[in-house]
Amino acid sequence: AERGAGSAPVPDGTEAWPPLEALPAGALAAPPGTAAVLGAGGRPAAWLGERETRRVAIGLGTGWYRWPLAGGDPAAFWDAWSAALVRWLGAADSSRLPLVRLAGEGRLAPGEPLRAEVPGESSPPLRWRVSGERGEVAEGTAGPAGIRGPALPAGVYTLEAEDAAGRRGRARFVVETWAPDLAWTAADPEGLRRAAEPSGGALLGSGQLPSLAAPPARPAVPAAPGRGLGETPWSYLLAVALVLGDWALGARRRRG
Repeated sequence: AERGAGSAPVPDGTEAWPPLEALPAGALAAPPGTAAVLGAGGRPAAWLGERETRRVAIGLGTGWYRWPLAGGDPAAFWDAWSAALVRWLGAADSSRLPLVRLAGEGRLAPGEPLRAEVPGESSPPLRWRVSGERGEVAEGTAGPAGIRGPALPAGVYTLEAEDAAGRRGRARFVVETWAPDLAWTAADPEGLRRAAEPSGGALLGSGQLPSLAAPPARPAVPAAPGRGLGETPWSYLLAVALVLGDWALGARRRRG
């Protein structure tokens, strides 16, 4: 087996290398955008693929768990292979980050200025424009602190940005119609007291609440005792009816 071009041989299916099972027989074409990086006995065992911002790893066959359990070279290879695979899958490339990222999860309060970060790599100058339901409303050039724009009226908007290399970013955001004072939930004791007085009411504190009597306890209802089949009269009536019915049918047959 081979691990990439020019690498030392790895799992050969001997006792030292527990074999992988259920591998595809013969040549197998790699899926679009992937390349075989690990083989066993001339057959592909693992593929890696990369498309835009996604990275995928495809492992074929079964029996991979035997390598870390075998110890020695198989276990050492598995540790190095799995660690490198995890690093590759989780590698962060700044060029893959979105070109713009809005603050506040894309929700702005009335009067709040537009702010957006530029987390990825960009080729300055970075031009941006904001368009709403009625067309373009603002535009400018991003500075060292990112994109800074004016406060906008309530509505849904789209922020579009493009750098000198032609890389583009797009994000939607909304300017809410609520105001921060509407989110104030603290109680107004004086206002509540004034509202209660004209009707003869009063605002009571937690220490002035009248004590409520505990609800009367309900008498316990004893459960009905169980009764056996021999203690119920209907069982005897049913048995008598069956015997009489059998006797009547037998007498009718004898007469016929």
